[in-house]
Amino acid sequence: MLDQYEELRLHFQLAKDKDRSYGAEIVFQMLFHKLITFYLSLLRRVTKISTVVVDSSRWTEIIAFDGTIETNQLPLSAVNYGIRFQMELENANLHVPAAENVKQRCKEYLLEFAKQMKQRLPTNMQQLQSLGALSPSTVLKKPQLTSLLFLNLYTGNLGKLDQQWRVLDTLQWENTEDCKTEQFCIEVKNHIDAAGDKDFAELGSFALSLLALPFSNTAVERTFSEMNLIKTKLLNRMKDSLLENILRIRAFIQRHGICCHQFEPTREMLALFSTDMYDKEQEGEGSQSV
Repeated sequence: MLDQYEELRLHFQLAKDKDRSYGAEIVFQMLFHKLITFYLSLLRRVTKISTVVVDSSRWTEIIAFDGTIETNQLPLSAVNYGIRFQMELENANLHVPAAENVKQRCKEYLLEFAKQMKQRLPTNMQQLQSLGALSPSTVLKKPQLTSLLFLNLYTGNLGKLDQQWRVLDTLQWENTEDCKTEQFCIEVKNHIDAAGDKDFAELGSFALSLLALPFSNTAVERTFSEMNLIKTKLLNRMKDSLLENILRIRAFIQRHGICCHQFEPTREMLALFSTDMYDKEQEGEGSQSV
């Protein structure tokens, strides 16, 4: 179970969404909510957190709760080991001291499990939660622009950004479902007014840049692993441009859930496969990337 939730944290498993949308609301629901819910259910088995926290929405109190303090722990007889454990323990017909010893060891295991689980919770939960403000259902309710915690990082015209944010709900948009947050932001960015200008370009670009922010170094670590599988000792003279192209293609295939034989190169890609690709003068940093 621990490995499954570690994978959830590391790789942002969004397989349940057939479009594999990386919108803020989906990330929040699939990653943050599931981790908190699981961690809370684990604490309820072995600690007195039920007297402090009612549900998983009060995540700040869940994180602040210290299950390692003995006074916060349930007595041995009140620990919820699970029905299967109780049945197996009864069938074992152990003496009372031996049964108590088994229970104590299992309690310690659950406490350690909870401790390890807490370490795997994202440390930037507040920032991750704030991106929920970018979901269409939230944006179109006209919340305050200051609800975005990353607003202080914006280097453009804040007045213009705020003006675009305030009139966003006055137009009809196609991608208004929360599972299409990314498509919604792209639609906003590319919207053209009657004068032929992109009247929400700044707001759309800023929203997309927020959605692209990595919330862990997982993507970087995964890229290094992929790179080591591609550029081996036998292929140590591979150019950086070729390595980057292979990494991009692998990422595309993985994200869209297709096999390599289903990959269809674009016309631009095919146009680059010419004799020019063997020209030494075009090799290196300045060569065009597939």
